[in-house]
This record gives sequence, C-alpha cells and structure tokens, in this order.
Amino acid sequence: METSPRDKIHLKKQTESGILINKKTRNNKEGPVRRRKKRPRGGHLTRKYGKVSRMDVRDRIRERIAKTVETANTDPEGKKIAAKFADGKLVVKAGEDLVIPILVRGGTLTLADDPSHPKAVCRFSDAGAAWAVLSGSLSPYAATVHRQLDQQGLSPMNETFEKLWTLVRKRDSDLREV
Repeated sequence: METSPRDKIHLKKQTESGILINKKTRNNKEGPVRRRKKRPRGGHLTRKYGKVSRMDVRDRIRERIAKTVETANTDPEGKKIAAKFADGKLVVKAGEDLVIPILVRGGTLTLADDPSHPKAVCRFSDAGAAWAVLSGSLSPYAATVHRQLDQQGLSPMNETFEKLWTLVRKRDSDLREV
C-alpha cells in the first residue's frame, strides 16, 4: 500500500545527512522543538492598562474625542485640517451605548448634545475596537476590513476626522517620549 502525501508529512523523514527528523525533534542533537506561546486575544487593552473595565474604555474614548476637538480648534496644524471640514454634524458611535455627536461650523468643532441628522457617521463595532483605533494599536484600514469600523455619509468628513485623531495620537506619543 502506498502512502499519501499527507501521511508522509506525519511520518519520520530522513534528511540528506542521515539524521532523522519528526514533529517533535529538529534533529538528534538539538532536542525538542520549542513552540511560541500564543498571545491572549484582545490583549492590547490588557497589556497596556492591566485589567480595563468597559467604563474605563468609554471614558478614554470620550477623552480622546474631546482632545481631538480641542486640537482641531487650538493647534495650528489641527486648524488647517479642521478648515477642510464641511459644515454639519459628525457622529462617533462605539457599540450601542456610546454616541458622541460633533458639530462643525466654519472649521470650528464643538461637542454637541443631539446626534440627529448627521452628515457623517463613524461607527465602531464596540468600545474596545474604538479604543484600539483611536490609540493606534489598530489601523483604521484594518478595522474596516475586519468590520470593526464602518464609516457612512460624507467621506471627506470621515477622512478629515481620521486625520485629526491621528494627529492627536502622534502628539500624545511625542509627549510621552520627552
């Protein structure tokens, strides 16, 4: 009976030098193969902040969005980016609970109370995904591909807001390095 290619993988093989190799040993001299430990899933929050509760993440998201609005109104580079915004309302949603409306008038951003009638919506699947994107551990492109980020409405508003939160993230990382 002939063995299939799949079975040959599991059988011991003999190399050109005559040393036997199998799944458990590289060769007779080196001993067993060491395997890397698997990283815990969703560990970007755990590694950075220890155990993080949902409320902590939501508060951090609110702070980061407020800092983004402040940077757009006070920072020279932030003002240049904010000048490209169309007048209207942008809503950031993280999961079902967290809704942050931002009003744009004449290149000035303010946090609004009413999320109705937005021109653009930046919707994250949950608070963990929102924090991962806002903190930089997950790129917006990767989040979109994995359906953790959904941007609807006017694309220029979403893209400009993405540039603003990237600027805030860069400024935060520059302050930590100093």
